[in-house]
Amino acid sequence: MLPTVLETMAMFTLAAAGGQCILPEAPVINIKPTTANIQYDFSKTDAELTAMKSNTISPYGIGVDLVTKGLRHDKPEMSYNIEFGSSQNPKNGTFCVWYKQINVDIKLSPKIFIAKGYNKGKCGQFILEHEKKHVLVDRKVMNKYSKMMGQSIQNAVNLAGAQGPYNYAQINEIRESMQKHIESAINSVLLLMKNEMNQKQQAIDSKEEYDEGSKVCRDLTNAVNREKSRY
Repeated sequence: MLPTVLETMAMFTLAAAGGQCILPEAPVINIKPTTANIQYDFSKTDAELTAMKSNTISPYGIGVDLVTKGLRHDKPEMSYNIEFGSSQNPKNGTFCVWYKQINVDIKLSPKIFIAKGYNKGKCGQFILEHEKKHVLVDRKVMNKYSKMMGQSIQNAVNLAGAQGPYNYAQINEIRESMQKHIESAINSVLLLMKNEMNQKQQAIDSKEEYDEGSKVCRDLTNAVNREKSRY
């Protein structure tokens, strides 16, 4: 998560009586959640998918090996940028600094893998629908926490107000501190979002769901295994 920091400068004082800085306008906060179209990959074997890392725990417990016939990759990616405003007091050269605009982009780029040989019939449909459940959960949770993130950032901005007055030599340090203040607001919500995603994903990968998948795919699994034994 790499931030972009911008700054605009207003050449007029914001120092009110008593030397306090006053926020000239309400900062703009934009939270943009987006989801790309689902990408599909049918080229990997079940052994290759089994070797790929999953973010859910087997419902059968430790010590039970499962062969993976389907997998989804859908990790949220986030970036943000902060535009600062500042003004200088022409009388003493001190500066006021404030948040002018904060933009946060959260993106999901879901990819569904179905093992080679399993993308057919009722088995293929079952695997596809199962993995789409995972994608839908991520989308719903992302949208829910995008709203919460906007409120968290708004609260942080309200608390900070306009900072200063400061000497010019202090400006970079103050901007860095203000950036960390926003990062803290973002990360507090991001932690909750990832935790809920994991919980809901785990609920989808229930023992009942896995047992149903094994039943639906039994014949196709036997056929795939027979094909393997020929080589």
